[in-house]
Amino acid sequence: CGTGTILLERAQTSRYGLLLGGDIDTAAVKAALANFGSRHKPRRLERMDARRLPLEDASVDKFVTNLPWGRQVGKLDELPSLYSRVLSEAARVVRPSGVMVLLTSETQVLSRAVRETQGIKLERKTQGIEVLGRRAEMFVLRRN
Repeated sequence: CGTGTILLERAQTSRYGLLLGGDIDTAAVKAALANFGSRHKPRRLERMDARRLPLEDASVDKFVTNLPWGRQVGKLDELPSLYSRVLSEAARVVRPSGVMVLLTSETQVLSRAVRETQGIKLERKTQGIEVLGRRAEMFVLRRN
């Protein structure tokens, strides 16, 4: 969840049952908690590794992430394995017909991971997004 910006946007959009956010970086989770303050409950923000989520199979409706791009966090040569593992976990925890939204500038790496991951299909891509001066795309996937 990084510092919680995507979750905060979601919280302000419409009703929800539970906001669940996690990040492997403890400092990011602390920043997300600070950004939320006492607003937007129920929520659960904690340290998690998106490659091994502490969630039941088919337990969430939606999964959203701004994947590491191998610049500020991670290394470019590690992205193929990371993206594949995150997608596999997303496919495991999202309910059938649930939605996954992933943002990255490394679109070829993510496209390959999508093709190789069973149980998901690409619904659409949104191009022309810019984040911190880098071009990015948003992939919207659905679990079969």
